[in-house]
Amino acid sequence: APLAALPQPVTGVLSTLAVINFTVAVFNLAPAFPLDGGRVLRAALWHWRRDLKEATFISSRIGRGFGIALMILGVIAFLRGNFIGGMWWFLIGLFVRGAASSSYQQLVLKDMVEGQPVRRFMRSEPVTVAPSLSIAEWVDEYVYRHHYKMYPVVDGPRLLGFVTVDSLKGLRREDWSSKKVAD
Repeated sequence: APLAALPQPVTGVLSTLAVINFTVAVFNLAPAFPLDGGRVLRAALWHWRRDLKEATFISSRIGRGFGIALMILGVIAFLRGNFIGGMWWFLIGLFVRGAASSSYQQLVLKDMVEGQPVRRFMRSEPVTVAPSLSIAEWVDEYVYRHHYKMYPVVDGPRLLGFVTVDSLKGLRREDWSSKKVAD
């Protein structure tokens, strides 16, 4: 059916959706990583310089700059009275800036661990606690000594669960000696 034959509310919604989609598509083509345009820029830099890490670094710096520019535009719009639009520009800029930084850090981390055996990063004998241990003993002998946030609770070879440092939040300190890890 031709668009003109549809009722006006339907054509209004469809034309608004078309404008929104077109705007998102154009925005996504900005040469700022991690947007699609930034990915194209990274691919071109990678082809030109033959170094993925450098290409990602450059395109993520441009992406962070683009994010900061959006944040500045958001502040300006907010100060001019466009509170909701300014807030959106600021939040989108914050997201783009954070995503650009994370993308480069992810690549660096991947390069560091790629090809390394898992045993290099993990303990073969994890620090475990017994369910009969008091909370006070657990804190003194394990938390203060090992500084982990979570400890597996085992009874012989059987895993019963885990205990976390966060579980101390709801427990009064004077109850630590009377309560057990199993509690």
